[in-house]
Amino acid sequence: MTKDELFKGVEVLNGTAVLKVSTNAMEVVLSPAKPGTVLKATKAELQQLLQEAGITHGILAYPDIEGTSWVIARGKTPEKGEDAQIVFDVEIPADPKDKRIICCVKEQQLARKLPPGPGVPGFNVFGEELPAISGKWVVFKAGEGTEVVADDMTLRAARSGKLELKNGKICVIENYVFSGDLTKDIGAEGIHFTGKRLEITGSIKMGVSLQVDGDLIVKNDVEDGCNISVQGNLELEGALYPACSRVEVKGNLTCTSIESPRSLACALLEDEKAKKAKKEYDHEIAINGDLSVKRNIEDGVRLMIQGSVSVGGIIRSEKTEIRIGGNLTCNSVEKAYLFVEGDLIVTNYLLDARCSVRGDVHATQGKGMIAGGILRAGRSIEVNILGNEANVPTEIYAGNDPVLIQKYEKTVQQIEELSAQLQKITQGLKTIKALEAKGPLDERKAFIKQTLKKAMLPVVEEFHAQKAVLASLETELANLSTATIIVRKTAYMNTEVHIANTFYPVKSDLSELRFYVKDGILEATPLR
Repeated sequence: MTKDELFKGVEVLNGTAVLKVSTNAMEVVLSPAKPGTVLKATKAELQQLLQEAGITHGILAYPDIEGTSWVIARGKTPEKGEDAQIVFDVEIPADPKDKRIICCVKEQQLARKLPPGPGVPGFNVFGEELPAISGKWVVFKAGEGTEVVADDMTLRAARSGKLELKNGKICVIENYVFSGDLTKDIGAEGIHFTGKRLEITGSIKMGVSLQVDGDLIVKNDVEDGCNISVQGNLELEGALYPACSRVEVKGNLTCTSIESPRSLACALLEDEKAKKAKKEYDHEIAINGDLSVKRNIEDGVRLMIQGSVSVGGIIRSEKTEIRIGGNLTCNSVEKAYLFVEGDLIVTNYLLDARCSVRGDVHATQGKGMIAGGILRAGRSIEVNILGNEANVPTEIYAGNDPVLIQKYEKTVQQIEELSAQLQKITQGLKTIKALEAKGPLDERKAFIKQTLKKAMLPVVEEFHAQKAVLASLETELANLSTATIIVRKTAYMNTEVHIANTFYPVKSDLSELRFYVKDGILEATPLR
């Protein structure tokens, strides 16, 4: 029996039945030759028929009866492979109520394709293989801020920012507005925003840990106990409550005020060990750029600013410490400690403050008063009023650069230590020389002699180097004596005026004076 004959139908079993193969060669059917005839065949007869017809695959153990016919063999249909899938490599909140801020960085892989399955080949009843059917490919839905890699198998971030799903597309948002207050439960392990700009329409609540690679804008307050790091600028329209906090800003910080610690801040000290370890300042604000405060800097704040500072109100409290790399312009200072690398400009008064300023000091606006405390300026001082009617003790120093003085004192100490070392080495060599005069040195004493000679050269070189540094510092310190102190209105009694190493006690109220050093003596002459 040929295939063509089988497709048409071949009489078998002594003409009582017809053996036929379906046109797609997927079924072998045995039918009665004449209507009304009942098929009769043994298993051995069926096997014989199939063998003679060349049917090798899909032979059924028992025929499937369909009406008056028997299906005695059935091929296997090819299986379709699974369609390709897109697998996310990042977590993206899909629920609008999920306010977590989950970000990525530029070129980070966001999703990838799993290729479609190849499927499983089939075969017809003649044993001929039927090709498998592969699954379908899928297409990436690339949203804003994403890109498909050239091989079309990977979706990655084209920029850094917050991950979002919009209309089924992955998007990277680099300028993101967070509505409401940012609380600790939104990012229990801390939040890292990698985009250009994060804006929070409410406040940053107590205990939040937030890292921002770009700029941060907060429309309200930053509460106590936060850990905030900003690579760009921090613009705070409300107040900064820094107790138990760490705030670091690489750019500039602008805020309305820096407030005193709130009572709730103590709740962040979790155990007795933490309480014992608590320092006088339990928070720190570090700014690489400039700081602008519209109102006040309140009690117990510690600030370190690389740039300049502008404060519209008062810097207050003896527990407040501010170190400034540039200039400071402020309305008033009360009892706080200030260290300013540049100039200090006061638009109202300094009261009982402790200020070290490397540049000039100007207090000629508003009251223009310096009363109480100690003011040290590296260059000159100009003030309206020095001291007050209550004759509060007031000390001011011009030509008194704290950094130069510290370097000078350190250099003097180093020279004294080097001199002591040289004296010991010289004495040791002197003792060895006396022993050598009595006879040859033994091995141990010879070794000591060699060691002392070897040690002497670097100490001598360092001694002369430090002497040169000292001479340079002495010249710089001597130049400070050219500084002046100008009192535009009144210098009250009980005020001490210093320029460089000279001293002038104000024993009675004086008006409109210029203090300067002449021939090593501090003199005071009228301005007019």
